[in-house]
Amino acid sequence: MNNLSPFVTWDLKENKSHDGLLFSVPTICKATKNKICCRYYNEIADKKGFHTCPKGLSSYSTGNKEQPIYSSFKVAGYYNVPLTKRMTDFLPTLPVISVIHAVSKEYELKQALLQKKPITTTNTEESDKELIDFSIHEVRKFNGEIKRISEEIMGSRDMSPELLKAKVKSIFASSSLISVRLGVYDIEENPQLLEFQKTYSAGVYKKFQKASHCLENYAKDNKVKIVGFHGKSHHEIEIFPLFDFVPFVILENAIKYSLPNQDIEVHFDEISKNNLEVSVISTGPHNTKEEISRIFDKKSRGSNAILADNTGGGYGLYFAKLVCDLHDIKIKVYSAPPSLKYNGIDYSEFKVVLTINI
Repeated sequence: MNNLSPFVTWDLKENKSHDGLLFSVPTICKATKNKICCRYYNEIADKKGFHTCPKGLSSYSTGNKEQPIYSSFKVAGYYNVPLTKRMTDFLPTLPVISVIHAVSKEYELKQALLQKKPITTTNTEESDKELIDFSIHEVRKFNGEIKRISEEIMGSRDMSPELLKAKVKSIFASSSLISVRLGVYDIEENPQLLEFQKTYSAGVYKKFQKASHCLENYAKDNKVKIVGFHGKSHHEIEIFPLFDFVPFVILENAIKYSLPNQDIEVHFDEISKNNLEVSVISTGPHNTKEEISRIFDKKSRGSNAILADNTGGGYGLYFAKLVCDLHDIKIKVYSAPPSLKYNGIDYSEFKVVLTINI
């Protein structure tokens, strides 16, 4: 196998590691029993994203079992600090976005060498018709909201300037979210497009506020209320434009799966001088431990969630995890034991937690 990546790669067919152009297989990996590595890499082969191996180092899987797995390095937020502290090999901590860029570049290089032409899409076998249909459905939903608000404005004869301004803001927010949804889809299909996007500094608190305002009508229609945010943070982080997807989809899911007359809480806690924790707490369909372990997988939905609402595609949290990975943000979900039944469905407290470096 010719490894054109700067990173060490694990070949699933050969069940062995290969040195990268910049990094070599660490001493700890050479000393680890091969069956431990085989089991670990087989487990993550079809789970796209970053993972932490039993020895504490980072790995990145494309989710395609035909592709090698990038491994044996330290990626910010995805390695065990105590386990790796005494390793003597050259293992600098790498930002998530740098790894994504390198992976995209390597893929482009391989395609150029094999086909002698630039690539424009990912492998056709990874093309997902359901994902395309889902994206179209989402665009239609936002477009419907724009149409509805526009009709309200045109049909009103005595709308106050303040209300008119709020309606226009909602139209602008829905239009922006169409761009964000399409942007997330584009990045999923063509990761190299990130190279043409620029980051900018923005406050996470304000991003959640924006999403909350945009979803205000949706919440009212579902008889759900997003109560005033608990805590506040003025810290700003560097983000890509598609970050807006994260607070929107988290709050949208909370609204969609909440029971009528339930409150949704959003907490901002600075757990240290370097970390901000954002928690969104709601009451939703209960998830088993197994369902929670797969909740970020593409098309994965809990059995109770399907019973409660059969319109989802299982893409929301999958994309949220993808965007969080790009920003070196940890995202976790928790589902408490069942606390009530509604229409024969078990419900419990559902919490989504983001841990952000500030």
